Amino acid sequence: MGIKLVGWTTYKRGMPDIGSFVEDPEDKKSLAWTCDALVAEDIKKNKWKFSGDYHQNGKCGMPVMSYNGHEGIWMCSWRGWGGLMADCWNDIEKSYKYDYMDFYMADDKASVNACPDEHFVEVKSEDLK
Repeated sequence: MGIKLVGWTTYKRGMPDIGSFVEDPEDKKSLAWTCDALVAEDIKKNKWKFSGDYHQNGKCGMPVMSYNGHEGIWMCSWRGWGGLMADCWNDIEKSYKYDYMDFYMADDKASVNACPDEHFVEVKSEDLK
């Protein structure tokens, strides 16, 4: 599956969901798992650390995926984001001290000081059609 994470943006840009470019339900499921893995890899590599609230409402909390010539966002719930972030940070710190509630809403553990500003992606006009 030719998908990759190409950057981060804000939900407010109005980009389509990356899953909207996939018809087959099995392919959508595979796409979701692949996006999860790519986002987790980027979080761990760059030590991004921000809440589910910031994921949906922040300047650069929304991963942008490229798939078959299309770009779209990959979004999950605040709780889903919290779970992903907790899994990543437990891996980074080789611990089991985090759970989804630590990254669900903004707090001291989910510091937006470690977000992907420098990987901000401008939206192509054709992706807004």
